Amino acid sequence: MMTSEPVPTLFYDDTCGFCSKGVLWLAGAPAARGIRAAGLTGPEGQALLSRRPLLREARSVIWSRQLPGGREQVLIRSDAVLAALARRGGAWKLCGALTVIPRPLRDAVYLWFAARRHRFPGTGAGKACPIPPPRD
Repeated sequence: MMTSEPVPTLFYDDTCGFCSKGVLWLAGAPAARGIRAAGLTGPEGQALLSRRPLLREARSVIWSRQLPGGREQVLIRSDAVLAALARRGGAWKLCGALTVIPRPLRDAVYLWFAARRHRFPGTGAGKACPIPPPRD
């Protein structure tokens, strides 16, 4: 009998065009087909935030996956971004090596960028792209 790894979910700021476009780009990679995407303002995102209220501080990217024994692994900020990029496959797998950079430094860069992501042309608040429903 074959057991399959639970599919991780990438929760993202679905009011941000940059985040939405990034999720669409990620979903376009064949290796990333095993990732689900869910907006933080949608029902799944709200359920996650009500289960784990401290995650509200993460604001834009949360990586969640089920571990054996029913535990949930949750990554935020730079850890979540690196996990998602590594899952895209190909040369992007090398992003996992960036975890050798101390988390406070990675998160400082992440937070600096996250605070400015709405300023990029065509990606401001309210310019979110629709994300296709997850494939079963």
